[in-house]
Amino acid sequence: MVHFANPDLLGSEKDFCRQYQRPILRGREPDATDKERERGETKSSELGKIVNQFILRRTNTLLSKHLPPKLVCVVCCSMSQLQTQMYRQFLDSKATRLLVNGGKQSMVLESINSLRKLINHPLLVSEKGKASKGFEDAIHLLPDETISDRRSGSRPVFDPSLGGKFSVLHQLLRYVKATSSDRFVLVSNFTSTLELMERMCMQEGWKSCRLDGSCSIKKRTQMVEEFNDPRGG
Repeated sequence: MVHFANPDLLGSEKDFCRQYQRPILRGREPDATDKERERGETKSSELGKIVNQFILRRTNTLLSKHLPPKLVCVVCCSMSQLQTQMYRQFLDSKATRLLVNGGKQSMVLESINSLRKLINHPLLVSEKGKASKGFEDAIHLLPDETISDRRSGSRPVFDPSLGGKFSVLHQLLRYVKATSSDRFVLVSNFTSTLELMERMCMQEGWKSCRLDGSCSIKKRTQMVEEFNDPRGG
C-alpha cells in the first residue's frame, strides 16, 4: 500500500527488509535482547510516523456518527467431540513441544492460525491433503466420508455438526430460513471457511453468493445490489 501511494518512499524491498522488517521482527522474538527490543520498537515507531503522514484511518469513532447503533451478541460455542480429540492430539504433538521449549514467534503465529482453523471446523486443518502444523497425527480422526477421494473425484460430505461454531450457525440458519425471509452476511478471514459455508448452503439448497478478493469491482457492485434488492430471493 505504501509503495503504491508513494513509490520508493521506503526504498526497495531489500532496503525495507534491512531497515525495518528484520529489526522489528527480531525485537519481537522471545529470545530478543533488551537492545534488540529497543531497536525494534524504535524502528516500528519510525515506520508508523512515516506511514501515518499519508494514510487516513477511518476509525469507529468517526464512522459511528453516521451509522445506526450496533448490537453485538457474543455466542460462546463448545467444541465438538471431534474438535476436542484433535485439540488433545495437537497438545501432544512435536510442534507444540518445540513451541513450549522456546520456539520462534513465527511458530507461535502458525500454531495460532492452525488452532483458529480447528475451531472453525476440523476439516480446515487438512487442506489439499496436507495437515496443518501440529495436526499431522490427528487427521486419521476425521470421518472417511468427509475426506475427498481424488481417484473418484467425488465431493466429500460436509457435516456442520463436526464443529461447534458451524453446528450453531447451521441450526440458526435453518430456523431463520424456515420462519422468515431474512438474509445473512457471513464473514470469515479464511477463504477455506467461506468454501465450507458455500458447501453447507448448497447441501441445504439455500441461495448464496460469495464476495472475496477475487471478485472484480463490477461484479462486487452487482452482487451487493442483488443482495440488497428486496425483490430478490
